[in-house]
Amino acid sequence: MLSSLLLVSALSVSDPGIAFSLEAGGAGDDRFEGIASMPGGDIVAVGTRTGEDGSIDGWAVMVDGDDGGVIWQKTCGGPGEDEFLDVAVLGDSILAVGSTTRNGEPDLWAVLLDGDGEVLRETTLGGGFEDAATSVAALPRGGAVLAGYTWSEGEGGCDMWLVKMDGTLDVEWTRTFGGQAQDKAYCVAALDSTGIVAGGMTYSFDSGGGDACLVEYDLWGMRRWAGHWGGPGYDFAMAVSPGPADGCTAACWSRRHMCAVWLISVDRLGTMADERLCESLADLRVESLAPAEGGGWALAGTAEDPASGEESIFAWLLDDSFGGLWTASFGEGEEASCRDLAVMPGGALALCGSMETAESAEQGLIIRTSPRAPGTPGE
Repeated sequence: MLSSLLLVSALSVSDPGIAFSLEAGGAGDDRFEGIASMPGGDIVAVGTRTGEDGSIDGWAVMVDGDDGGVIWQKTCGGPGEDEFLDVAVLGDSILAVGSTTRNGEPDLWAVLLDGDGEVLRETTLGGGFEDAATSVAALPRGGAVLAGYTWSEGEGGCDMWLVKMDGTLDVEWTRTFGGQAQDKAYCVAALDSTGIVAGGMTYSFDSGGGDACLVEYDLWGMRRWAGHWGGPGYDFAMAVSPGPADGCTAACWSRRHMCAVWLISVDRLGTMADERLCESLADLRVESLAPAEGGGWALAGTAEDPASGEESIFAWLLDDSFGGLWTASFGEGEEASCRDLAVMPGGALALCGSMETAESAEQGLIIRTSPRAPGTPGE
């Protein structure tokens, strides 16, 4: 049975505090889309940077994990539009993924950087139509899996797309999943030493207004299971993480009277084991989910006031049963949005996204909370 959590009354509010907040960028629209923690505790964020000539490039920034000082930043790209949408850490290297239009139509784009921001290798993959990587996850045995979508391959229309690469960006295999309608992957995670799960949305398979879709493959590209769930409105799986008993947990957009956060747990056979609907008086667009240090779940996204349209960032900590421990808001009244989070050593959260300036341009935004909020596991 679906249980519902009304956040404005049921969650205890205990502000975790901000260790630092960094706004970065130039005169154009700049934003961060993905964030990760480096082995030494520094933070890398990737996104897009708009140049003075209007060009759009992929953008990577390394900041000190303690005080937010910029260590280095790098733009990558060529003519046309290039964007980084997610990032993963592969040992001492950094893998940024997204899309590039240097060959005409957007192609999947992967760039491998060293710890100093120098490009080690980059590669593109795609056909004559739009293709992109929206998410990436490092694999325990080395290499990475990229997830996104392709209009160039698959069953028709747009399909979910998985690409497995080794640590030097050589492609080991690609897989598509979908039907005759539009299907896209927005997230991917390594479940264990042999499993990969991708999440997103499907308009195929009699899904009505769009269902949350999850599909698991083994490391050799064999599909283990696929499933989709949803109601009369749209439901999109925006973030996925390893879950209990070799299963997975996904955080979804779920359109009810407004957009709510829908958390679902799926067992190792692809059957839904648990779910919880988290509603508020605002539209909630969850963007990221990760296991919290000491147990439970950290998640973050953007809240939009339905009356004013103003956006702010929300971050929550939930226990293993999706019960609320704390919630915090950042950037209220400042038009701030969140695109990703990473859990730092010691339990702090690193959030990234963007914030509008007085000139109405977007600046890339990185927020790191204090190491541990009151009431979190372990206190």
